[in-house]
Amino acid sequence: MADEPKELTRAQVAEGIGFDPNTIWRWEDKGISPVTPTRDLRTGRLFYPEDSIDKFKDWLKGQRVPATSFRRKKHGDAEE
Repeated sequence: MADEPKELTRAQVAEGIGFDPNTIWRWEDKGISPVTPTRDLRTGRLFYPEDSIDKFKDWLKGQRVPATSFRRKKHGDAEE
């Protein structure tokens, strides 16, 4: 068992690269994510290989990622 590679959740990967898990989902949805998760057929959960954080960090070095995100206006928000 000690030789099995460690699997990470999307939340763990997101924390490791400093992004929100939903951002990783969007990258996957657009087909631009450098890592493809595997699905546990028994539980349906997604897992990432333990080297995913390094792969994402290397990939992000060549990407233009906005420094900030926008906040959607909610009904009743004052105009800025």
